[in-house]
Order: sequence, then structure tokens, then C-alpha cells
Amino acid sequence: MRLRRAQGGFTLVEVLVSIVSAVILGFAIYRSYQLLEESVVESSSNRELARFVPREVAARIKTADESVAAGQGETVEATVLFLDIEGFTTLSEKLPPQAVVRTLNEFYAAVAEPIVRRDGVINQFQGDAILATFNAPRLNADHAANAIAAALQIQALLETSTFGEGLALRARIGINTGQVIHGLIGTPDRLGYTVIGDEVNIAARLEALNKDYGTSIIVSESTRDRAGPERFAFALLDEALVRGRTKPTRIYRVAAA
Repeated sequence: MRLRRAQGGFTLVEVLVSIVSAVILGFAIYRSYQLLEESVVESSSNRELARFVPREVAARIKTADESVAAGQGETVEATVLFLDIEGFTTLSEKLPPQAVVRTLNEFYAAVAEPIVRRDGVINQFQGDAILATFNAPRLNADHAANAIAAALQIQALLETSTFGEGLALRARIGINTGQVIHGLIGTPDRLGYTVIGDEVNIAARLEALNKDYGTSIIVSESTRDRAGPERFAFALLDEALVRGRTKPTRIYRVAAA
């Protein structure tokens, strides 16, 4: 028996096939749009999360099988860089709040670039100070040399830059290498990524010693040894009794090799 053709010259089967094909194509297009939209949302979500924690930590949070919790820390050898702006407290008292914020943001954006380029991670902005780590959480075996190179690049950058309303800013930097604990710390409702340990405190204290020695970068002996004494121009400053240590610590001034 021959199939009767529908109006327009098509058989009923051909019409049905066309309708089913159109439905399938429409569903495929709709699903593709959904997947694209989900991908865009996911990408945007990842970028937003990475603004608050290092992207390596953000990736762990996004892919964790269980909810992340405080206390999920790891011990690792890392180099800690602590930077503080010279005299910014006095300067900020003379500026309106909006100018202070604008100046700090411009400063942070400028000095962050050498840190990130050398595989460092900024853990905290502390008022007019920066705490950065190398090899935690972003792994790089050459972390001590990277931290020193970043510090030298920052100081060179500040020699030729101004911020806010044409302000020339100077910074003091302390660098130390040792075992630190890095991870999520806080309460069940609010967590933050940070690094803790005595080696972190030493970096902050070395930064403060710059004021006593009239220097801009001070590194510990452990950082000098880990970076390689021949790679930079190190000069022994002193055997200083750093607060928190019972034995004197050899500290060094550093310049480019």
C-alpha cells in the first residue's frame, strides 16, 4: 500500500520525522545554552572566590567532597615576605579617607605584580602592610630566591613611581624562610586562609629592623642559604637578637647580583 502524501507533497512519515528532528534540535540548542550559562556562572564564581583566597585554595574549596572546615592546615617549608609602608600612619592623618584608600589600592596593585610574577601569594593586606608567601600554597622549589627577587623589583619600582595625588612611597621588607603552617583558620561560619608560625613572626620583625639599620630589605640567614649565597649581593648586617628567639639570628642586607 502506498503512503498518501500530505499537503505540499510530503508523506506523513516525512512530516513526523521533520517534527521530531526539530524537537531534538531545539532541545540540543537549549541544553547547549544551559551548559554555556552554567560554565559562565561557574567561571565567574571561581573568579570571585579567588579574589578572597588564593586560587589554589579556591580550587580545593570548589572540588572538596565535604564542606571545608577550620583547622585544615598543612606544614610546609616556605619563604615569608612582610612589607610595610614607611611613615604611612603619619601620612594618612593628613589625607581624607577616600585619598588614603585610593593611594593604598594603587600601591597594592603595583607591588602585587612582582610578587605574583615570582609565584608568590599575597595572604593578607594588613592596613598598610602586606604578608606574602612563596611555596605556600603555590608550589615553587626556588621560593627563597623568588621572594628576594620580588623584593628587589618592588624597591626598584617604588624608586620611580608615585601613588594617589603624586605621593612617593617607600617600603621596608623582611624575608624569612622556614616551616610554616598554612590553611583555613576561623570559625565554622567564617573562614580565612592564612599562614602562621614563628617563621612568619620573624619576617615581620626583620621588616621592623630595617628602621634601625637604615636598610630597605633584610633577610634571615635561612633565606640567604636557601636562595644561594652566590645569587645575590648579600652583606652581613649583624647577629641580632630577634624578639621571640633565644639565640642571635644572622641578618643580611641584600642587593641584586
